[in-house]
Amino acid sequence: MDVSESSANERSALAERRQDSRPLLSSRAVCEHFGIVPRTLHRWVADRELAFPKPLIVKRRQYWRPREIEDFELTRKDNSKHAAA
Repeated sequence: MDVSESSANERSALAERRQDSRPLLSSRAVCEHFGIVPRTLHRWVADRELAFPKPLIVKRRQYWRPREIEDFELTRKDNSKHAAA
């Protein structure tokens, strides 16, 4: 992949993020989505191996982009399929 192709991919990724106009997910919403408690969410964020998306901090509160949560879920499902095989 050459430099121009790499920057084209980066621009595409940025454009995709800008198009996602869905509201950010609060800690509570993320916990409800995964069926976990806030302490588990805190552990997931701190676990580098898990690669859980880092939150955005707004006025000392944590929020996540819906797309990043969806990508994490897909990655986890893919990893669990490979582990089972």
